[in-house]
Amino acid sequence: MSNLKKLNVAEISNHLSDKGIFWSIKSLDKCASTNAEAHDIIKRNPELINQGLVLFTEWQSDGKGRRGGKWESPCSKDLLFSIAICPDLTQAHWSRLTHAAALGICKALRTGFDPKIKWPNDIYIENKKVSGILVESHPSTTTTGAVIIGIGINVNSVSKDLNPQFLVPGTSLCIENDEEPLRREQIAESVLFAIHNEIEQCKNNFSSILNQIEELSVIQGENIQVTLPNGKKVLGNTSGFGEEGELILKTVPEPGKGSEILEISAAHEIRIV
Repeated sequence: MSNLKKLNVAEISNHLSDKGIFWSIKSLDKCASTNAEAHDIIKRNPELINQGLVLFTEWQSDGKGRRGGKWESPCSKDLLFSIAICPDLTQAHWSRLTHAAALGICKALRTGFDPKIKWPNDIYIENKKVSGILVESHPSTTTTGAVIIGIGINVNSVSKDLNPQFLVPGTSLCIENDEEPLRREQIAESVLFAIHNEIEQCKNNFSSILNQIEELSVIQGENIQVTLPNGKKVLGNTSGFGEEGELILKTVPEPGKGSEILEISAAHEIRIV
């Protein structure tokens, strides 16, 4: 283990409790994946899903990203955690939680930074990726089902910690803060508080979440190329979001046919062109 200071989860838990948030907050020195570990914990302790579980780790060997990708982070420098909950939503609306988490992270980081959202699950600062989200649904894990929101935030990583082979350039809060480290506890508390608040809005005020995301979107109004899950590439201009957060794309006219309006719920890759 690193000699860097471990995350003080008791401090985070106490501060959140003072604000009326009573999620059970736990921490591990290391694990393969916080999403997988959180799932195992709630399977063994199903009562935790009603309270809500937040599981941090100092380091993970197999951090999950979307489309089977991997989230890499040095030990005890960043925030690696999963939130396991049973939201007050029908399972058909569980996908809203990706958008709620993205907006919550942005709101929490506004003090001192200018975060933006790349639909649907990445947070950027100055066109570089600082955070990613992976939401996994487990409808039969407990009697009520469970959603696990996995989050990685580069907090105190420095340039040499970031993998230069990633297609998207990365950054950290420390790098964007003139190389001055930040207290992870303060960031974690702010992020969890903001995400909790946005989750509360998912049932009856989701349109407001989407309106705010549209204002923060790095692709809104841009010409983009979308690679769909089946591998097909589509060119078009973004024009907002559908009722459940789908990306609305006006396609570039093809020979012999005009533009189409597509509602895209999932994409393998999005690139501004």
